[in-house]
Amino acid sequence: MQKRNLPVAIALVGGAIGLFLRRWQLTTGFEPDTGLAIPGNPACTALLALSALVALALLALIYPKKGSWDYDVAFSARSNELYMVCTVLAAFLLLGSGVMELLDFPTAYALAREAEANGVWLAVALPPMRVLSCLIGAGCTLLIGRNLYKGLGQGKESLTGLGLCLLLSVWLVTVYQRRAIDPVTQNYLYEVLCVVFALMGIYYFAGWSFQNGKLRRSLFCFTMAVYFSLVTLADPHSMADRLRFGFVLLFFAAHALLLLQEHPAPVETPTQQEHPAETPAAPAETEDIEHG
Repeated sequence: MQKRNLPVAIALVGGAIGLFLRRWQLTTGFEPDTGLAIPGNPACTALLALSALVALALLALIYPKKGSWDYDVAFSARSNELYMVCTVLAAFLLLGSGVMELLDFPTAYALAREAEANGVWLAVALPPMRVLSCLIGAGCTLLIGRNLYKGLGQGKESLTGLGLCLLLSVWLVTVYQRRAIDPVTQNYLYEVLCVVFALMGIYYFAGWSFQNGKLRRSLFCFTMAVYFSLVTLADPHSMADRLRFGFVLLFFAAHALLLLQEHPAPVETPTQQEHPAETPAAPAETEDIEHG
């Protein structure tokens, strides 16, 4: 493994360890009768310490990195078969998530109507939006992969990143509505952190297309989303959610590796030299011509 890919490796290895610790916490960290978290549980403490350690390690590795390129240069993946495999798999995971949401639509819609009757705004709109956003997200992921793999140069002001922003925004609202009434934050902490970092990652990913990209912020959000996507797989999610977490893992790991690869030196626009203002010549004095 090349040294420059160390942030992604730390996120993957740390996430695998966190997955084990999260399973341990779910087994021993909650009271069987009440479901409340047990204070001072070693699994909970270890997982929190691991998450802080991973975040600090990623910050230390990412902070020295500098660079700003165009979107198609920053995420250059021409003929990169590993990247294309990860992107296609990520798109199919989103497609599968949309199919699972569609199969579960009658139950989800009935629960949403009941929730809206109890005062939860826009609950009925979320089930169809989840289906639609997953399908749109799958198409956007394929378009992103096709553009970068073939080197088409179509990343400037592309709307594909915004399509994924819609997906993750709907997902975050769904998680909030589902978890807002739960007073035990340890039940859903890592799920929320994964979706939040993924949404921030897509925001910065789209930023490379519409403005100057933020290399450090992008890499940190990408790798933290990879880490938390592995940790939260230990939680009892629906199949649709598990497929979306798989998408987060593949999509952000693949694009973090692209950002970490060697890039040409950024082209600096030469500053225009200021030409000193030319002082107008003093008007010639008119001479009186005497006609003799």
